Amino acid sequence: MNPSSVGAKPVFCDIRPDTLNLDETLVEGLITPRTKAIVPVHYAGVACEMDDIMRAAGTHGIAVVEAAILVETGSYRDFAKLIVAVCGEEQQIKRAMARDNMTREQALERLSRQMPLAEKIKYADYVIDTSGAKESTLAQTRAVHLALLALKP
Repeated sequence: MNPSSVGAKPVFCDIRPDTLNLDETLVEGLITPRTKAIVPVHYAGVACEMDDIMRAAGTHGIAVVEAAILVETGSYRDFAKLIVAVCGEEQQIKRAMARDNMTREQALERLSRQMPLAEKIKYADYVIDTSGAKESTLAQTRAVHLALLALKP
């Protein structure tokens, strides 16, 4: 669903420079009486600070929609555009091991249960490759952000 087709207006939150995830300290200040949901995107294998996001959502009685398995569940159809962040399998393994304190075997097991990135990309409107330098990822993210802002409602 295109949010504007039901009178909704997406509001973007600035990101944290250390994680490139939304800055959870700014979320509450962006919530208005018209806010219906927060859609955090866990970026480059680093999870958002969900405790803070859930606290803000709970305080205001609004939904939180996590974007982790949108393609697998078919939920991507509920959104106007889909952005898929990708990196190589070895990076995925290393990031999962570091982020979730997993062994290599556990990370491989988790990956084996997920839809391959090559398949997810087929559903994407935009792809951001996070395998390079942080500056490259930031440039791609800015380009996608500008493209989204330029969309006509």
